[in-house]
Amino acid sequence: MYCPNCHQLVHRAEVKVKSIVKDLPPVFEQFYGNESKRTCKHCGTIHPANEACKSSTFIIISFPAHGLISRRAMGRRAGRGSGIPSRGRRTSWWEIDFFRHIYSACWDPDVRLREMDRDGVDLQVISATPLLFAYDRPAEHALDCAQLFNDAALELCSRGKRRLKSFCQVPLQDVDASCKELSRCMQAGHLGVQIGNHVGSKNLDDAGIVTFLHHCADEGAAVLVHPWAMFGHERMPKYMMPWTVGMPAETQLSVVALIFEWGIRSTAQHASHLFCARRRQFCVFAGAPGKCLAPSFGSSR
Repeated sequence: MYCPNCHQLVHRAEVKVKSIVKDLPPVFEQFYGNESKRTCKHCGTIHPANEACKSSTFIIISFPAHGLISRRAMGRRAGRGSGIPSRGRRTSWWEIDFFRHIYSACWDPDVRLREMDRDGVDLQVISATPLLFAYDRPAEHALDCAQLFNDAALELCSRGKRRLKSFCQVPLQDVDASCKELSRCMQAGHLGVQIGNHVGSKNLDDAGIVTFLHHCADEGAAVLVHPWAMFGHERMPKYMMPWTVGMPAETQLSVVALIFEWGIRSTAQHASHLFCARRRQFCVFAGAPGKCLAPSFGSSR
């Protein structure tokens, strides 16, 4: 734990975790229940007590949990090469005949809740798999699919005993349609939206995507950016490298595009609010691209 005033280390604890449900709560209880442990040795500030932890009430959230949501919805939009499963048993992607097995937890809330109980999960936020974005399809088709899955997600969550929440999806290749669908979904009860980290060759610094992100902020919608359709697949045929290498690379590309192009150069005022407080940490993460900060902040530090 770190001091909220001087940001120095206040307390450090080490524990071998076998179960986050059983092993972590006692660690937090010891910290929040002991004022001396919460007192900063550098400036004397007392770390605020967390009432939830003091009362031993912990909410374990699984975020996100991909699901197919509805077999009926899947069947209506099945098609080869679309990333949409056929016959409810398997998916095709990148010319792969088999992607993964799916089963009733993807559409049966009772099965999902039993598995959540088994794993100690209190609340789960669900979203459709990124394979169903359909960004390469005509926008009207992608919107039709999005509305189908978004409504199916809410229907599933309504039977989830208040333990299931949902993120919607939008046809991000059409910004106007995406904004309208997001507004509709937020009014209907979704918590936010899941988007891919790119639409074809358009990264997150694309003017249209930035417009959509501003609309998300106006609507108070959380945005989950999921890496997908990873580049360089021909160089990663083995060892699950599209996921272990390609996805982190896609994520880094998105972060750099969003921060350096949109955050710093286009809206420097917003960037000062978003990034300056953690500028040092970010420069370490950014590595060589950190030099791009010099023209904006007057230093590469």
